[in-house]
Amino acid sequence: MSNGRFTAVRKKLLTAGAVVVGLVALAAVAWPHFSDASSFKPRIVAAVKEATGRDLVIEGPARFVLFPSPRIVASDVRFANAAGGTEAQMVDVKSVSVAPAWPALLAGRLEIGELTLVRPTVVLEADANGIPNWRFAPPTSPAEGGMELRIGRLSVEDGKLSYLDPKQG
Repeated sequence: MSNGRFTAVRKKLLTAGAVVVGLVALAAVAWPHFSDASSFKPRIVAAVKEATGRDLVIEGPARFVLFPSPRIVASDVRFANAAGGTEAQMVDVKSVSVAPAWPALLAGRLEIGELTLVRPTVVLEADANGIPNWRFAPPTSPAEGGMELRIGRLSVEDGKLSYLDPKQG
């Protein structure tokens, strides 16, 4: 192959590669705008209920974000307190960001790689018997179709935390 012909083939390959990279980048930027993350809200609410036995409410919008890492972001989220708690909500959050654990996802399991809470109000308390509200009803076993909730990393930005233990005063 002559040097001129090799240069022409190389130029065509580089152009094709640039077009492919450009299309992938365009799809990555456009995809969150055309996909509806709110359609996942019922499944997320059901998975949390199954894993914890508690209600999760996502009042605000939910959206996909790809950069700096792919995740779902939801606003105005509340997680119910244990029955008999002093507050109705154990956690009330302005914004929640959830990124999957990619190795688990590739293996067919759904796990949370990173959970970020922005401006949460968290109420931790124990009841009169000393049982803390962060102890959840055991999930049904995965063999029975249940789901085990795993969180790799938790980040909190500008939050409030209260703790009440009636036995300790």
